[in-house]
Amino acid sequence: GPDPEVKLDPTGAPAGGDGSATAPFATIAEALPAAASGTVVAVGNGTFEEVVVLPSGVTLWGACVSETIVTGSDPGDGTGTIRVLGRDVVVRNLRITGNRVGLSLSGAGRRVRLEDVVIDGVEDVGLHVTDGASLVATGVVVRDTRSRSSDGEGGGALWVSRGGHAELTRVVLERNHDVAAIALGVGSTLLLADAAIRDTESRAIDRGYGEGLEVGEGAEVEVHRAVFDRNRDIAVFVTGAAARLVATDLVVRDTR
Repeated sequence: GPDPEVKLDPTGAPAGGDGSATAPFATIAEALPAAASGTVVAVGNGTFEEVVVLPSGVTLWGACVSETIVTGSDPGDGTGTIRVLGRDVVVRNLRITGNRVGLSLSGAGRRVRLEDVVIDGVEDVGLHVTDGASLVATGVVVRDTRSRSSDGEGGGALWVSRGGHAELTRVVLERNHDVAAIALGVGSTLLLADAAIRDTESRAIDRGYGEGLEVGEGAEVEVHRAVFDRNRDIAVFVTGAAARLVATDLVVRDTR
C-alpha cells in the first residue's frame, strides 16, 4: 500500500495542525515527530525558513522544485540546512537555499537519496558527505554556492571526505567557487555520470582555484559521460600517490 503521509503547508496554515489534508502542519519541525520510519512528509509550495534534521526512513517530498523552498537563514555551524541523521532517508522535488551548507551527512550508516533537487546559492558547500556516510543522487543541480562569509574560503558544490561515498547521475554543478567537486581521503569514493561541471569561479579570499574536480589523499573517483566546461585554473586535478581517477567519455574545454 501507499506510504503513510503527513502534510505541510506554510501558506497560512495555523500552528497545531495534525498533518492531514484539511489541517496540515505549518512547519517541517512540527511534522517530523509524527513521521515514523516509512513516512512521507509531503511539503506544499512555499518557503520554509528552518533547519531540518531528518531521521531514518523518512521521505521529504516537495510539491515543486521551483516553489517548495527550504532555507537556512542563520549562518551555519558547518552542518546543512538539511541534515541527515539516519539511514534510508529520501529528499525529493524541492529547492534548498540559505546561508548554510545545503545538505550534510556524516557518520557510518547514514544514507540519503536525492531525486530532482536544486541547491541554489548556499554558503560553504552544497553537499557535504563525510565519515562513512553515503549519498545517491539523480536529477540534481548545485549552483551559485558562495564562499564562506567568515573567511572567504570554500564555495564548492560537493565535498566527499574521510571515507564518505557519493554517486551522482544526471547532475549539473555550475557557477560554484573554489573546487566544484572534491574527494579526499583513503576510503572516500565518488561517481559522477551524465554530468556537467562548468563555470567554476575562484574563491573569495584570494581569487585562487576555480577547479572543476579534485581527487586527493587516496580517494577513488569515476567519471563517465561528463563535460568540464569553462572552469578556471585546472579542470581535473589528481594529486597524491594513492589517488585514483577513472574517466570515460570525458570532454574538457575552454578552461580559463
